[in-house]
Order: sequence, then C-alpha cells, then structure tokens
Amino acid sequence: MRQSLPLGERRFDIVFVVFFLFNLVFISYFVDLEQVVIPDTSNFEYPPWPPRFLVDAAHWFGRNFDPLLYLRPVWRRATIWIDVLLFGPFYAAAVFAYWKGRDWIRIPSIV
Repeated sequence: MRQSLPLGERRFDIVFVVFFLFNLVFISYFVDLEQVVIPDTSNFEYPPWPPRFLVDAAHWFGRNFDPLLYLRPVWRRATIWIDVLLFGPFYAAAVFAYWKGRDWIRIPSIV
C-alpha cells in the first residue's frame, strides 16, 4: 500500500474536501432536508432539524429567487430524496477519502 501525502501538501485535494463538506452539511442536510421534512410551505410546523432560521432563510430564498424550491412539485421532491439518501452519504465518503488521501474516490467524485 502506498503512503499518501498529508492533506496540507495536497492543495488541490483541499478544494475537494471543502466542496464535498459544504455539499454534505449545508446543501444535503440543511437545504434539501428542509424540503423533505416540510412538503407544504404554506402550512407547516417547524421541525426539530434543520434550525428555524435556516427554514425561514430557505423559504425566503424560494419566494424571492427560486420558485421550485418554494412550490416543491413532485418531481423536484423526488430529486431531493435522491440527494438526501444517496448523495449525502457519498459526500461523507468523499470527504473521508480525500482527507485520508485514498485514490478510489477520485474517478467517482469527478464523474
């Protein structure tokens, strides 16, 4: 097994770690999860997760800039479920693999 360089010496890998960490934490489990747990934006109770201020921010953004985020048609909710159930765990695996310097993640993460 080959020895990998420390993350600090793999500057380009830091970009991937930041990208996948942002998508894991903010996109998949704040923005997208909010769309899963609140199917109707006109009649809902605040869920325990994501935090109330993020729910309000997502609804404000949807009303003002992204109507699909706010209206939540069925096909859009299906893509969000894919993101939460498949991409979220992939992002976690990608963060781990890039952090540790594993090569097996490179091709799947680029695709």
